[in-house]
Amino acid sequence: MSIGDGDVAALADQAAERIGGSVEVRIEPDPGDDPYRWGEHYWVVHFTAGDGRHASVRLAADDTEQSAAARLGEAVAELAGR
Repeated sequence: MSIGDGDVAALADQAAERIGGSVEVRIEPDPGDDPYRWGEHYWVVHFTAGDGRHASVRLAADDTEQSAAARLGEAVAELAGR
């Protein structure tokens, strides 16, 4: 099953909540993604901690919720561990 805009936003928020504190989440379409064409969509999810540390993850529409959540969780865990 594929993911959409709402799924990406919800999964990113859930991942950010895991480390607590002040984490900004920003989601943007991948620069190569043309929103007017048919086909697979991509997003780049950016996490920025209050002290300026950051991590980014690229997701694709054909990712499963589980794989996307795992990759977002890894990025946030790495951010928290720095």
